[in-house]
Amino acid sequence: MKALKYILLGIFIISIIFSCNSQTFSSKPFREIVLQSEGTPTKDQLMTSKKIISDRLKTLQINSFEIIQNDEKSQLTIKLKDSLDLQKLAGVLTAKGEFTFDLTYGKQEVISKLTKLDPSMVLENNTNIHDILALLSSDAKSIDTPVIGSVELKDTAFVSKCLNSKSVKSHLPDGLQFVWGQNADKQGKYELFAISLQSLISGKTIKDASVSQDAHAKTGVNITFNNEGSAKWKDVTSKNLGKAIAMVIDNKVYAAPIVRSEISNGNCIITGNYTDQEARQIVSVLRNGVLPVPFIVIN
Repeated sequence: MKALKYILLGIFIISIIFSCNSQTFSSKPFREIVLQSEGTPTKDQLMTSKKIISDRLKTLQINSFEIIQNDEKSQLTIKLKDSLDLQKLAGVLTAKGEFTFDLTYGKQEVISKLTKLDPSMVLENNTNIHDILALLSSDAKSIDTPVIGSVELKDTAFVSKCLNSKSVKSHLPDGLQFVWGQNADKQGKYELFAISLQSLISGKTIKDASVSQDAHAKTGVNITFNNEGSAKWKDVTSKNLGKAIAMVIDNKVYAAPIVRSEISNGNCIITGNYTDQEARQIVSVLRNGVLPVPFIVIN
C-alpha cells in the first residue's frame, strides 16, 4: 500500500512537471512572416517554394518552424518560435536565388566611353552625363577596379534610370548591364558594377556551398562545382587572369574578386567582408535551389 502511494505521488509530480513544460512551450508566442507570391503560381509551384524555403531555414540551423501553404491566396505563412531578426531573415526567404558568375568591365573602359557622350544630351530630371559622373565619383585609386563608382542608397534608382536609358546604352558594348552591390561600403554607399550579360557560370553547376574561414579568420563562402562547373571554372579562370569576376545573386553583386590563377580543383572561395551570419545566409540560398516564383513580405 505504501509503495502504491509513492507510485501515485510520482505520477502526480511528473504530470505537474509535464503540464508546466507543455504550457511554457505552447504559451511561447509565434512570430509570423507572410510571403505573398507575385503572379498566379500553381499549387505545385507553391509546394516547391515551401520545400526550398524549409531547406533554407534548416541550412541556417533553424528547426523550430512551421510553413502553412494557402493555395487560394497564393501565400506561405511561416511561423517561427525562435528569437530571430525577421527583417534580415526576410531577405533569405524572398531571395529568388538566381546565381551567376559574370565578367566585369573595368572602371577605365566604362568611364572613358561615358565621358565621350554629348554633354548636351538630357537625361532624367534635366541632368546630363557629367552630372551622373560627378555623382559617381569614386575614391578608388586603381583604374583597373571593377567598381565604376558609388552613391548613397537614395540615388541608386536615379543613376540606374539614367545609365540604362537608350541614349546612353547605345554607346556602350552590347550586353553590358549596370548592377549594384548588395551591401553598402564603409562610407554607407552602394558600389556600381558593369557586367556582361553573357554569364560565365550559372547556379545549376553548384554541387554544394558552405561557410569557410581562412588562416586570418576571415569569413567566406566556399562553392563546390559539379563536373560541368569544374570544367567551366577552370576554363574561365585560365582565360581571365587579372580580371574581376562578379558573383551575382538576383541581380546584385555580392563580391567581385580578381582572378589570380587558374583553378582546376572545382572549388571557389569567395570573401567579401562578410559577417558569419551574412555568409550563412548566402550559403542557405546557394545550396537549396531557385524559387519557381518571386515572393514579397506583406506583414
